[in-house]
Amino acid sequence: MSDGNDIQEAATEVLDQDTPASGAPDEAELLRAENGQLKARLAELERQCEELKKEDKYRMAEFDNFRRRTRAEQEELRKTAAKALLIELLDIEDGFASAVDGSETADFAAWKEGVMMIARKFRSLLEKHGVQPIEALGSEFDPGLHEALFVVDEGEHEGQQVAQVMQRGYLLHDKVLRLAKVKVARGQGSSGAAEAEG
Repeated sequence: MSDGNDIQEAATEVLDQDTPASGAPDEAELLRAENGQLKARLAELERQCEELKKEDKYRMAEFDNFRRRTRAEQEELRKTAAKALLIELLDIEDGFASAVDGSETADFAAWKEGVMMIARKFRSLLEKHGVQPIEALGSEFDPGLHEALFVVDEGEHEGQQVAQVMQRGYLLHDKVLRLAKVKVARGQGSSGAAEAEG
């Protein structure tokens, strides 16, 4: 460290000897002034860098907190959505329990009306949540909506038509929730029917 000071003192002596007597600033003075400005600028940049590092750490911590909070909110929303639906389903389950308990004592017509009322309530609940049945019977076979369990050659229609619904399909907000399981009839068309008669 003393070597550095010795060199600086020696350089200062040399510069002092070269300083003109007229008092005009020489090159050494200008370099010293510029050096001082650069040191001040460096100190300012180092201070700004430290502030940015602190801000970066703060923002990263803030982002981590935001991510954890968002995950927790999404999980709570999922649980709450399921809870609301389950509460509505419990009303229907209570209706079925009452129907089962009363099946031995009630007359059949009253019991049947009660079960039909439960079915209507359940259908209404599905519709409320965006679930609609796929109307398949008699429609053109569509593999995007129907799953063919059986294919038979019958009928005078053209193409493939749903002849029987084995299990109803459903849409959820216009997207397939479950395909309809169907029996498909390959039509023989009018020419096939004429050949069968001839």
